Amino acid sequence: MIKDNYLCIRCGFNTKNKNDIRRHFYTLKKICPAIKNNIELTDEIKEYILNNRIYIIQKPEKQEKTKKPQIIHNNQIINNYQQITNLITGMDSFEKINKYIKYKNIELLDIDDSFNETFELKSNKLKNNKFKYFYLNVQSIIGIIDEITTIKDINKLNIFYDNILNKIKIFCDNEWLSLLIDFGIVTLIDKIQYAYLNSYECYLIRKIINENNYQSKQELKEILEEYYKFLAWFDIKPYIYRKNNNEILFNDNDDKYYEVNNDYSMYDEYYKLYTNIILKINKTEQSKVKKGIENIIKKNTKSFIIELNKKFLESFQNDEEYKNDFIKSLIN
Repeated sequence: MIKDNYLCIRCGFNTKNKNDIRRHFYTLKKICPAIKNNIELTDEIKEYILNNRIYIIQKPEKQEKTKKPQIIHNNQIINNYQQITNLITGMDSFEKINKYIKYKNIELLDIDDSFNETFELKSNKLKNNKFKYFYLNVQSIIGIIDEITTIKDINKLNIFYDNILNKIKIFCDNEWLSLLIDFGIVTLIDKIQYAYLNSYECYLIRKIINENNYQSKQELKEILEEYYKFLAWFDIKPYIYRKNNNEILFNDNDDKYYEVNNDYSMYDEYYKLYTNIILKINKTEQSKVKKGIENIIKKNTKSFIIELNKKFLESFQNDEEYKNDFIKSLIN
């Protein structure tokens, strides 16, 4: 008995070899083009094909003659819930986001404005020494990245992972910047640093300078070193780089900030601390943290897109005309 080839229901790729179809499903960097069927290759469909060689899309039930077809494509009526779901999930994420914000007339918030708003309270407290004891370790900073890339409100969508281009997109200055993953992560951290972490760095240095207890001073110095280690992993310079003592000790709300002070002794001392850390970077630890942050952004984008798909379906239930126009635009 001659067995059928393994067949990809999405692009039509077929092969006798099970390993070839498995590689096609799981190792391609980009999802295969929807040449044969505009369908999402879910894990369930992939495993079904691996076990049964082919997957047959169930045809929608016939409509009663009294019901008006919702939309016609190649003489077939597309009104089945699963088909509509497949159309939505199969869309390019960036196109889907643009369609939704246009439909809802949503104005996106620039990433810099969003971060300034998010971190304003803590940043001001740090600048004005309102915390008796405050510190961030590496996991705390990674947690911040997780929090700000978790999109709960679509108008605050300003960073996401584009799985088609394998790039990170950042909404800045009223346009989407498309960045290679490593550079996208560095850009993200740089913007967090400007809105929040620079205040934290100066806060720590002031605490070190004003601390009289030797053991406490050393503990604070170790906390600063951990922060500098995080920056060093991404080749990001600390705030104190080429700053005079005045700029480190005081914020722009202090009268003393405007005093002329050309002494760079603090920069010399603490930047040396940073450069020494660069020389001792653990590459394995560095790679692990970078990959972890990349996975966090990808995971949060995936969760957001799932919720966006649900919002589309909810919109379709309340707006039949929009649903039909939407599906027509996809088919065309």
